[in-house]
Amino acid sequence: MNYKLRVSRVLVTGGGSGIGLAITKALLGEGCHVCICGRSIEKLNKAKEEIGSERLSVMQWDIRDVSIIREKINEAAALTGGYLDGLVNNAGVFLPHNDWKPWNETSEQWDSVWDTNLKAPMFLIRQFSTYLHQNNLKGNILCISSIESLRYEVLGSYTGSKYAYSRMIRSHAKQVLNLGIVINGINPGVTVSDIHPSPIYNGCEIKRAIKAEEIAECALFMMSEQAAICCGAMLNADGGYYNAI
Repeated sequence: MNYKLRVSRVLVTGGGSGIGLAITKALLGEGCHVCICGRSIEKLNKAKEEIGSERLSVMQWDIRDVSIIREKINEAAALTGGYLDGLVNNAGVFLPHNDWKPWNETSEQWDSVWDTNLKAPMFLIRQFSTYLHQNNLKGNILCISSIESLRYEVLGSYTGSKYAYSRMIRSHAKQVLNLGIVINGINPGVTVSDIHPSPIYNGCEIKRAIKAEEIAECALFMMSEQAAICCGAMLNADGGYYNAI
């Protein structure tokens, strides 16, 4: 399918690996200029070397530092050619179950997860929407949440942060749609990545793990004119896993 994207210059948080890297490659394949950011400059530079595109730039930033969001948006805009019209809010943190149980979470672990998975992306949505409006730009914000956000049992910080994130996305989307800013999201199931290098399918109907490239195809659709009628929609890209939780 040929997507008519609503974006041409995009900031991707957590773009150095996994789903973020796959989305970056997909956007570059559609002719976009992309800036990826993350905490590890080594990982970002490795991704840039791997891809080898002049339209890809990198920017080191721990998104938990919300005090410099506007500064980083402007920096990314300069790196991609003077402006941004797209944001992929992808960065997130997950604590592996084999090392951690919800009832054993420390205060530091709780704060780290909520700051990364909820506070930072929501402040970024607000600041990026303001940036677009002040510069008379239309654009898209795509938020990567998790199918775990649909669980009825919320025991720990990961599920709780994703639960809150998905619901706040819907509320914010309605506030800015009339400005030409489209906010939607994706709830991936367990996807092959650095976090899940060898995942099991955990009861999903397709009986296999999901590929990051498949999530990237969903991302292209959600940032296209074909999905412009969607507002605060969360696409469940989980292979039927939600039916099992």
